[in-house]
Amino acid sequence: MSELRRALLRFDGTHTAELVEALNVARADKAELVALCEDSAVAVGATWVVKALLEQGEDIDMRGVFARLAWQTEWGAQLHILQCVWRIAYPNCG
Repeated sequence: MSELRRALLRFDGTHTAELVEALNVARADKAELVALCEDSAVAVGATWVVKALLEQGEDIDMRGVFARLAWQTEWGAQLHILQCVWRIAYPNCG
């Protein structure tokens, strides 16, 4: 089990201190973070970390994140992903 997944598993659904720790770990392996967005055991925490990294100006594979939205059943993870819509590039929208 990866260090990132272990950090995300410590999230109790309420207190974000564990997610702040996961933020630092996720910076080193953003591809793993995106993959963990569809792992139901850690999806809420993983998508919270994605959103937080975006808000800090980090680059994330948003196509990969949005591709997982259709299979995501955790409402918290769905919400976090949808809160990242502002990050989508709209090439034909001036």
